[in-house]
Amino acid sequence: MWSSHFQRMLYARQAVCVDPLLERDYEEHLGEEYGHDRMLRDAHGVTAEVDDPVLEAACTWFVAQMFQLDEAQKVVLVHMVVETSGRIFGEAAAGIHAPNAADDFFTLHAAADDDHSRIGRHRLAALPPSEFPRLRATCRRAWSQMDLIHERIAAWIREGR
Repeated sequence: MWSSHFQRMLYARQAVCVDPLLERDYEEHLGEEYGHDRMLRDAHGVTAEVDDPVLEAACTWFVAQMFQLDEAQKVVLVHMVVETSGRIFGEAAAGIHAPNAADDFFTLHAAADDDHSRIGRHRLAALPPSEFPRLRATCRRAWSQMDLIHERIAAWIREGR
């Protein structure tokens, strides 16, 4: 579910981006991520979505933010939170799912998401310091939602679903 919503988040961000420099960066990022939800489903034999309204709401929150936040906040949310989370999660999961497979979904993301976490930093570096409290608040909210997603995924794993 999260992987599918991640794709939707990137599509939405691309659709509403108004900054020409970021639009190019986002397009390249989208190209690198395109189809990874299918890759994950195929690699692990997933045939159905989970039925978890809490997880769905948390995932949908990220998509909705693409229509509400400005570009600096989107950089924080997508790259400093989601992609950093993907790197950490990928590193942990790669050792469990396919410790020796370089083309495994989690191994791929452990490496790629490190680069993806730096996208848009040039945009943030150009902002005045007065913007940082607002961006910190965005970062805190996004990590709270990301933590909720991880907690729900962990609950599903513990229950053996």
